[in-house]
Amino acid sequence: MRRSLKHCVCVCASSLADPTPLVPAEFAGDEHLAGRSPNRGIELCGIVETIYSLGVLHRVHGDVAFADRAEMIAYNAQPAAMTADMWARNYLSTINEIAAVNSNPHAWITDGPASTTYGLEPNFPCCTANHNQ
Repeated sequence: MRRSLKHCVCVCASSLADPTPLVPAEFAGDEHLAGRSPNRGIELCGIVETIYSLGVLHRVHGDVAFADRAEMIAYNAQPAAMTADMWARNYLSTINEIAAVNSNPHAWITDGPASTTYGLEPNFPCCTANHNQ
């Protein structure tokens, strides 16, 4: 049976959202899909690119569920990833992060010890370039 592209997109989006939204409304993926461990998080790039992609999906397919999910991420995950004036941001947002400090050892294997600290470029520069999407 042939499925529509919209159906495939909906199945993929829901499979990423369902397991456990460790960062509110967002899946865990710190360079890798990270599963349900509460010390894993999501990059700011992942947050803003998901919001942007869901917005495009809403415009293309007209399904308000895409816009609802984009709004949930924008109001729950994005504010924690940067300061109010948008001059500092972290690379990884984790739901159980109690201190944004340089941590070594840490749970993630491909990101640096400064991944949860706030600054203009605390780890990788991609988030600084992408956060304005």
